[in-house]
Amino acid sequence: HAGHVSTTPARATVKNAVPVVEAGPNRSAFEGAFLVLTATFTDAGILDTHTAVVDWGDGTKSTATVSETPGAGPRVGGAGSISARHAYGDNGLYTVTVCATDDDGGQGCDSAQVAVANVSPSLAILPAQMANEGSHIEIASATFSDPGFDNPAARTAEDFAAVIDWGD
Repeated sequence: HAGHVSTTPARATVKNAVPVVEAGPNRSAFEGAFLVLTATFTDAGILDTHTAVVDWGDGTKSTATVSETPGAGPRVGGAGSISARHAYGDNGLYTVTVCATDDDGGQGCDSAQVAVANVSPSLAILPAQMANEGSHIEIASATFSDPGFDNPAARTAEDFAAVIDWGD
């Protein structure tokens, strides 16, 4: 019949799309100094919200801050940035893995390398001492500092050795 519309119900299953993470370029840092990591993500699920975790590659993980890019209308997610900071206890090459998880349980990850450079210790200046020839000089406790630190999770430890140059 003309003008009649016939409809048939159909079922559609919509699968969750996982976030796509971009960890960004390889980075460099100095031991003991904070590295600020910023990554980005996109997600086809424009109503999704996200959480993120960073595996720093040295045996430690941390929850990252997620900033959702606001969209038009009811759109909440769809894209955003991930940021976190971390200090490495020792020099070396580390693989950092950033993972974003949407509220439907979909997870996407990406990695980047961080080259951490050693920082030399600094020695506190000792006071000048005078002594007669043939006498003993006793050095008071010498102190030093180093930005590196022990990290049992990474199985790294800072060890130091001292040498005295008496100038003779």
